[in-house]
Amino acid sequence: MVIVMRKTKSKNIASIIIFLGILLTLSLMGYKILSNGIHSQSLSIGQIHIDGLYLRLNNKLILEIQSLDVSALQNKGQDDEADSISADEILTWIKRCLFVISYFEKLDIQNIVFSDNLKRSVHYDGREYEISAPEFVAKFGVEDNHKNTQLLIHELEILRFGLQIQGQFVYQNVKKTLEMDISLSPKEPTNDKEQPTLYIKGITDFYRIEMEASSTHLYNLDTIKPYVLKLNNKMLNNWLFKNVQYDVMKVHSLRFQSTLDRNFFAKLQQSLALDLAIESPKVYFAPHLKPIEATRVIVYMREENLSFLFKEPSFTDTKLEGSEVQISNVFTQPMGIKIAIRSNNATLSDELADILRFYDINIPVRSVDSKLRLKVDVDMQQDKNKQMSILANGNISAPTLSLSIAGLRLDMSDVNVILSQKPSKSYVQLLNTKIDYAKNIQGILNAIWNLEDSSLQGDLLIEHFALSSQALSQNAGMPAVPEGSDELTKRIIEAIYADSQKGFSEEILKINPNELKKIHFKGHLSQDDKVISLPDFGLNVYIGEQSVFELSDIAKIYPYSPILRYFGIPNGYMRLSTKDFKKFGLSGEVSNLTYPLYDKESNQLARFVLEGLIDERGIFIGSQNRKFLFVKEGNVIKLMLNGYDLNIDELLNSQIPALAQINEESKTSQALSPQERQAQEAFIKAKQQYERQHKLSPHITYLEARNMDFYLNDYIIPTDMASVSMRDGLIRADATYGNGVANVDVAYSRANVRLNNFSDVFLNRVWKRDIVSGGLFNFRGIYDEGVLKGEISMQNTTYKDLAIVQNILALIDTIPALLTFRKPGLGANGYEIKQGKVDFVLNDEYLVLENIDLVGSSIDVEGGGLIRLQSKEIDVILKASTLKTLADIIDKIPLVGYVILGSDGKFTTGIALKGTLDNPKSEVNTAEDILLSPFEMVGRILKPVDTLLSGLSNALNESVESSPLKKPEPYFEPALSEELDAINAIESTNVTESANTTESNPTQSAPAPAPDSITSQSQEMPASQTPQGIQENLESSPSAQSPAQEPDSINEPNLPQVEAP
Repeated sequence: MVIVMRKTKSKNIASIIIFLGILLTLSLMGYKILSNGIHSQSLSIGQIHIDGLYLRLNNKLILEIQSLDVSALQNKGQDDEADSISADEILTWIKRCLFVISYFEKLDIQNIVFSDNLKRSVHYDGREYEISAPEFVAKFGVEDNHKNTQLLIHELEILRFGLQIQGQFVYQNVKKTLEMDISLSPKEPTNDKEQPTLYIKGITDFYRIEMEASSTHLYNLDTIKPYVLKLNNKMLNNWLFKNVQYDVMKVHSLRFQSTLDRNFFAKLQQSLALDLAIESPKVYFAPHLKPIEATRVIVYMREENLSFLFKEPSFTDTKLEGSEVQISNVFTQPMGIKIAIRSNNATLSDELADILRFYDINIPVRSVDSKLRLKVDVDMQQDKNKQMSILANGNISAPTLSLSIAGLRLDMSDVNVILSQKPSKSYVQLLNTKIDYAKNIQGILNAIWNLEDSSLQGDLLIEHFALSSQALSQNAGMPAVPEGSDELTKRIIEAIYADSQKGFSEEILKINPNELKKIHFKGHLSQDDKVISLPDFGLNVYIGEQSVFELSDIAKIYPYSPILRYFGIPNGYMRLSTKDFKKFGLSGEVSNLTYPLYDKESNQLARFVLEGLIDERGIFIGSQNRKFLFVKEGNVIKLMLNGYDLNIDELLNSQIPALAQINEESKTSQALSPQERQAQEAFIKAKQQYERQHKLSPHITYLEARNMDFYLNDYIIPTDMASVSMRDGLIRADATYGNGVANVDVAYSRANVRLNNFSDVFLNRVWKRDIVSGGLFNFRGIYDEGVLKGEISMQNTTYKDLAIVQNILALIDTIPALLTFRKPGLGANGYEIKQGKVDFVLNDEYLVLENIDLVGSSIDVEGGGLIRLQSKEIDVILKASTLKTLADIIDKIPLVGYVILGSDGKFTTGIALKGTLDNPKSEVNTAEDILLSPFEMVGRILKPVDTLLSGLSNALNESVESSPLKKPEPYFEPALSEELDAINAIESTNVTESANTTESNPTQSAPAPAPDSITSQSQEMPASQTPQGIQENLESSPSAQSPAQEPDSINEPNLPQVEAP
């Protein structure tokens, strides 16, 4: 038994020795083989294919593989169901790999082939691992001990983004957690003051992960741009990279928590928190607009909401302290933006209007020296179609507010504007706001704008409503008097201010609150259709690229418009249009007029079709038929008519207030003593000199009429041209007819009248029958205190169809002794006069013929008399003398009782005229009366008016001797500038001819130079004067920007001059 057991044990030992020997032999053989190295060009192990294998043993193994193809194994793995791997299993596999790799001195796999056929490689030199892939290049080392395992990242380059990562990963064996501490920065150096770097720390137990990051100072957003672009949010991209500028930015903290499963990104977005500081940010709505600025902005993110908190934010001069911006749903759609706007000193400035205009909101309103309180929240949401909707809620308030609307000031108090935009109801409401426009319009305004259907409605509770044209004047306030000014300068400035308050001083609208308590308005303010209507007044305002103000029925506003009643415009319509509230086009029609104007067919002018232009230079309104033009340029008003007739009787009795006021003022003109007149003229000269020195536009009114006949009682006064100029209380009127020129100068209730070179055609048209034939007629006179004293002179004319002449001829026919007077100068063709003059005095009761002195071709007439105007009764004494010699007729004429033979060889007889102008009666005086002188005979007739004549004579003589008007100075200047010349370019052929005729006749007085006026011969104004041609003429005029030049003044011998503009 024992022997058997020993044999068995010996066999086992032998087997072991043999096994160990074989193993040793194989090891020695393997070592020998590995020491020499193993080479294989191609080798397949299952589905793994190896090319260029080289394995050799040095101190440790050296493995080199040219190509390792695991694509087939990868494809199979994709078909297998993925199983979850625990952190321990991952770590176990990592340790096993590290354990295996620890036996290698060198590991070099030049190309690892996956299914995408892209090149990847792995290198290990015993100290550092290097992995190269299409997405990254990594160099790292591994340190392992019983407590932890460290992965030292020497370099990890993310090729797609040009970023590099450095740091370490540490696995705690006891805690079984992986910690990281790495830095992320651009691979290439930047031009910033310091290299942009993001520092990241984190920890994970392979189920949960926490990370936190911070940064160095970032001087631009280009570093993070690639990552933001990956969010595919176009609006966010535009705002961050196009509309935002800053000096420097720093990420203080960026952290998140999540789980390493399919909900990783969802939980990351929910827990992502950001704390970011930006210095001196600027946000631009558009490159050409002013930005919103702040000294600093803090950006923080919580629960997917990105918030912006501003320090000292501002827009131009408006401080926006307390304003902030929130962006919600940053990572998901739809994204929302909430903007909280807060300010205590906001203004409606041009810069803010530019921003609103960029968003298609045009407001012609600006605030003046007023601050608004803003508390507005703007909510911007994207719908499914990525269209942005904007909702605004909040209110705008101000204790007081002054607005500028198209250059006009509107004062408001207790301003309260409510903005409410909700899915169910959206509106803008103005509540109980007091308004005050130039102390003319005062009331409480309420309005609501429904943003759902864009309807507008509201009302103005009237406290005071009396809108006057002076409220639209730029001269609303008294100008400041320079310090140290003398009394004369103060008086001049006060007078200039007083002039600015004259003119169209009537109220445009005046409403009695007891008759109309509220003005209602309504409208529609949609994107394509904006209109505001005042139904009570028939007024519609259309707002758009071209805004239109349309007054559809003047009759509706007529009861409330004193100025329309003042000018007698009861019916019609008016339309104003503008694109910039600086230039307005005008069109319209006024009808049912009762002015004393008639056309050449004697039809009363009842309507005008108007068109024109209103801009910063003035007002230009003309009739469509080119026969009417109204111009107001600066302080100069110009009115022109062409081809109309004026009934003076109707003018004097007109019920139109404007005309009635002219008549009333003419009756109440203030009379001045000679000393007062002299002082007033000196003051006017100083005032006009002051206006010239300070380049102030004078207040001048100019009226011009072409081809106008004036109807007075039963007489017609024809004119080719008539003009009236008024300035500083002085009036200059001129008229021409043929070669005749009439001039009237009115100053201080006194008028100087001159008529020169009027022909028989003129007088026959006035009397409406041929009373004279041939000759020229002149007149000189002075009107003062209701009395006209003057002289009529004539030459080379014949009186024919005149009742008095016909009556005298009939008298001569009945007395044989007077038949000699029938020829040759007093016959069937009338009474021929070589030259003569008549001195007269006229008031509202009498026409006093102080002296009649006529020299005929054969008969001379002297005398005088009286005509009572109301009854037309005449009482005239005449002495007629012939130059026939005694030898011719002494035997043929019975002389006794009728004719006196004078020592000068003249035969003289006396004729007394009685009766009326229409039915005169004449008789021959007795010899005793003939022996009296003409002055004695006339004196007896004029005895009833001796007091009138004596007082008038003394007053006129005193005035002539003491008045400073005897030697006037040229102190006036042109009224209209050269711009008006361009508007009213005319053909002045007839005027030039008339002027040439005047120059050739030294006794003729030329009219004052008129402004550009209507063509003399044409019944229509030239096209350049119509509103259609106004703009073209103004733009093409080379003198449009040049100041007017002063023409030479016109000196008159008796009265100060008022130049035509």
